[in-house]
Amino acid sequence: SFYDVQACGLPVVSENNNINTKRNSHQNGFTFEAGSVENFRKCIQVCVDMDEHEYLAMRVNSRRLIEESFDYEKIAQLYTDLLIEEYKRFNNGMDPS
Repeated sequence: SFYDVQACGLPVVSENNNINTKRNSHQNGFTFEAGSVENFRKCIQVCVDMDEHEYLAMRVNSRRLIEESFDYEKIAQLYTDLLIEEYKRFNNGMDPS
């Protein structure tokens, strides 16, 4: 998925729709025109021809996006906290531990 690839520090090439345009707005990937094989190929070629330092920056941006916004540990903690709150709400404030 987009998130797993980005977590590996790889730029993503994806179709230009609202979701993908937003996902790739952090200098972490490319979008291509839907249905355009030529534009898809061009995006890949830009990535291949990219200067080593630019590519490294894009990799760092990819990883940073995931770490700051979609890190599994942070998301799991949010769900855990929510479950504890709900448990307490339905059990007269008792702690589940």
